[in-house]
Amino acid sequence: MRGLAVPVALVSVAIAAAPVCAAPGTELVSIGIADAQADGGSGHASISADGRFVAFASEATNLVAGDTNGHFDIFIRDRVAGETRRVSIGIADAQADDWSDSPSISADGRHVAFESEATNLVAGDTNEVWDVFLRAR
Repeated sequence: MRGLAVPVALVSVAIAAAPVCAAPGTELVSIGIADAQADGGSGHASISADGRFVAFASEATNLVAGDTNGHFDIFIRDRVAGETRRVSIGIADAQADDWSDSPSISADGRHVAFESEATNLVAGDTNEVWDVFLRAR
């Protein structure tokens, strides 16, 4: 009896992320609109596992449009897309009504935990003390 020949196709998929930082060096990531340098202090940075996303706190007003709250906010810089976005935003994308600080980003860059004294990030925050929040992007 002859065996039945079944064609088999082997597909090899290489999943290799391009290095985000190809060469050693230092890069300014607290930049915003049109790659302008921050007009206020920035710090407390946290970086995703692949180096693509950097979360940081800043009091700068020129990292994103409409930042007029006068408080430290939490931002994420996407080093591949060249974009900076504010993370510490509240209900209906309102600006935080008080300070936010100490961001910590997840390995994949999708989640950012941070602390804030703001009372308008979630409904029902009435304790008027620093709380810890988690923002999914």
